[in-house]
Amino acid sequence: MPLITRAGRNVDWIEGHLRVPEGIGGGELMVLAPYMREDIYAIYNNLGDGRPTPPLAIDECADPADFEECDLPALMLALERRRAKGGLEARQLDKMLAEPRPMQRVARFAAYCCQCAALELQLSQPPPCHVNFPDEPRQGEERAAKLLRRMLRAGVSKYHPDPEAALAAVR
Repeated sequence: MPLITRAGRNVDWIEGHLRVPEGIGGGELMVLAPYMREDIYAIYNNLGDGRPTPPLAIDECADPADFEECDLPALMLALERRRAKGGLEARQLDKMLAEPRPMQRVARFAAYCCQCAALELQLSQPPPCHVNFPDEPRQGEERAAKLLRRMLRAGVSKYHPDPEAALAAVR
């Protein structure tokens, strides 16, 4: 299962919750340019001595073979649901896919947005798709990790856009 780094979480949060304040694209949902994402990765993903890890290496270059069998359909469903919202959300995805950004990364972002909405999360609450180790959650991830453990036991992908609905369908 591909991991998401602290920088990847920050990029998702920025693009999932912020709008361009003014000027060209004012009011549109944020889409960070590649150099902006590289800066965020250099700041938050480093080796502890100031040396950055390879930019974007972990979050944006996941091999499809790293995903569980149930993940790819869930990722595509998240992408479809985010796009179906139309308007700003659809334009945001189009911009992301027009960049050199892998489809799986954009789909993981769509899962993040869909889960935040479906679970009615506060801005500081992570969704299950942002939990790397459900049995050893980081501080603040306990609720998401508990839900993720239930999802995984039921055979539901961590990227399903509506975790509670998916669990209810399995019951």
